[in-house]
Amino acid sequence: MLAFAIKSIIILSIMYIPYMLLLRKESFFRFNRLILIVIMALSMVLPLCDFHALSWGENPMNEQLHGVIEIGMPFATPMSQQGGNLPVEHADANVDWWSVVSLIYVIGVCVTIIWKLMQLTVLYRQIHKGVLWVERQDGVTIYCHANNIAPFSWFNTIAISEDDYRDNAREILRHEMGHVQNYHSLDILFVNIVEMIQWCNPLAWILASSLRDVHEYEADDAVLRSGVNAHQYQSLLIKKAVGSSSYAFANSFNHSLLKKRITMMLKKKSNPWMKGKALYILPVACIALSAFATPELNEQIESVVETSAVSRDKVTKVPLHPQVSDAKNAVNDTISKVAIVNPDGIVIREANDTKGDPLFLIDGKEITSKEVKALNPADIESVNVYKDAASLSLFGEKGKNGVIEIKTKDAKDVEPAFEVVEKTAEYKGGITELMNFIAQNIRYPKEAQELEVTGRVIVDFVVEKDGSIHEANVERNSAKPDKERYAVSDGTEAGHGYATQEEADAAFKNAEAAAKLLENEALRVVMLTSGSWNPGEQKGKKVRVRYHIPLTFRLN
Repeated sequence: MLAFAIKSIIILSIMYIPYMLLLRKESFFRFNRLILIVIMALSMVLPLCDFHALSWGENPMNEQLHGVIEIGMPFATPMSQQGGNLPVEHADANVDWWSVVSLIYVIGVCVTIIWKLMQLTVLYRQIHKGVLWVERQDGVTIYCHANNIAPFSWFNTIAISEDDYRDNAREILRHEMGHVQNYHSLDILFVNIVEMIQWCNPLAWILASSLRDVHEYEADDAVLRSGVNAHQYQSLLIKKAVGSSSYAFANSFNHSLLKKRITMMLKKKSNPWMKGKALYILPVACIALSAFATPELNEQIESVVETSAVSRDKVTKVPLHPQVSDAKNAVNDTISKVAIVNPDGIVIREANDTKGDPLFLIDGKEITSKEVKALNPADIESVNVYKDAASLSLFGEKGKNGVIEIKTKDAKDVEPAFEVVEKTAEYKGGITELMNFIAQNIRYPKEAQELEVTGRVIVDFVVEKDGSIHEANVERNSAKPDKERYAVSDGTEAGHGYATQEEADAAFKNAEAAAKLLENEALRVVMLTSGSWNPGEQKGKKVRVRYHIPLTFRLN
């Protein structure tokens, strides 16, 4: 939602500023109103559009798709440390500012919605409060009030005081009828929705004011066209300008822009050719569409917002705590009689599998199954399991039968990884060299390209004190398919055309496998950097530092 709001704010701003400079003072009331509505509509619609034909990147018209991998900037975000608490220094120093911004935005939207609903409630109460009589004229309901209220209209309803109806009924009712007949209340509803979404954008509120001004100009023009004397009407406006205030949602006869309204009445009609200035909207809209269709630019916004959400969506590994009585059994079951199963429930080796034993690693060192069975469960921090392509890509031929990686609670390495330190861990040669290394070694899996599977994979890992990498883990993979999208066709769009459940299940499994390939490739290339890091330091001592690298797989 925050990414949509940012794009919407950008579009509204770049389209409304030219309007202020080119069209605001022109006397094309209905035309200007249409332009303002178009600006608001485009600010709501364009952020949802993605026309690759307008992309500034590589030419998307090639008949054959080709894969592109975008390497994001490595970053550190707040994240609970598996099997332990974060260091005190990290807990004090770390603030997830984008999460704070997201929270403030959502609170602002909620407050604005509540405020608007309260204003609407007050308006409806005022329409029916203190009514002397009700009358229908030309499909419009007129409520005559005993109180001295400022005349206003809302959809097919007009509220007017008894004194105004007696002394100036013709002019006031003609003005409010102009609002009703031109459906100005629909505009007011629309602009209030825009204000709710863009509550933090000053230009959205200024645009709302401009729209109300145009409404008044249009209603005044309707009065003068009906035959009312201009001088008499202007005198009435001056007289009513000192009356009571209007309501936020209503179209009020007593709208406080007296000088501009009278100026517009006296102003010579603008040359119709001046409407051509509104054509600026076309190139601006095309620029906006091109920007949001270009992944390099579009993902600058989305990646920032996604980065703030990483800590909320982190895929956590299952630790084995010494307090659990069956910890020993959990390890033994993993390496012996029944099957090898990872935390996601994926079977690595069946009981009767003829494959050899998997590769066992304890704190990065190869060990035998006997040594694993001899481990004290109280010393086990966590167990990570890799299979098939993942184990082969990460550990080579040694991982052909699967890999079981065990981390212990050795006193030497018991401290958790830092996110924020005095001197952060750094790839030898710097971030630019790291990104160049990844770019030269990463590959887009052919199977994923053929199935047109794309997505953003964020790899989380820890740079150890010796510069090696441990605890590599995929935190997020946006390429993972949604099961609901793979359903048998039921005549609606949701079915996606699958004739049978078997066909839908097969398509889902293929997409799931392709998404896993992206994870494996991301893990593989990150693990290749192991040993090429300078460790981080805190208070002059080497410490473990947690890092995250985003990799985006897309097709052009």
